[in-house]
Amino acid sequence: MKTSIFTQSTARVSVPQMMSALLMTGSKQTGKNIPLTPNKTSPCPLQRGNWRAFWAVVLFLVMAVTAQAQVCQIGSTNYTTLDAALAAHTNGQTIRLLANINHNTGIAISGKTLYFDLNGKNLTVSTTGTGLSVSSNGRVDYFGSGNFDVISSGSDAVTVSGSNSYAYVLNATSTAAGRAAVLA
Repeated sequence: MKTSIFTQSTARVSVPQMMSALLMTGSKQTGKNIPLTPNKTSPCPLQRGNWRAFWAVVLFLVMAVTAQAQVCQIGSTNYTTLDAALAAHTNGQTIRLLANINHNTGIAISGKTLYFDLNGKNLTVSTTGTGLSVSSNGRVDYFGSGNFDVISSGSDAVTVSGSNSYAYVLNATSTAAGRAAVLA
């Protein structure tokens, strides 16, 4: 039975599969070396003593496993989650979207200003609780093309309290009985 994890197209190969292929030097059935070759034209890097190729593959696999898509940024700092950007946000900073974001927890802003640069992307906050809560002179605003939607299935979608507080969103929706899309 022949097994090859190498293909000319884009195939998904797990790290254990790749490591097993790189480290395999023989067959339990015959005791002979079985060269695992990409497209059956070149020998396995370890079988020909090419440790540089081995470590290059290991580095590539580690980077591929640990790489995550950047979804937003503040200044020149990129974040893989909106939660991470919100935690790092300081008063008056802008969070710029790099991808569409579907955020499933509420956002609470108190006593500071938060701007979203939609950058042609969509920000959807969808939760069972309050989607966006702004209080104590807090402000949430957005600019740029795209949609900023807040949806709640169990509470008010957007709540604004305290003088000089405001929230600016494109759409606010609450599907909970007796609750408001916007409560100010």
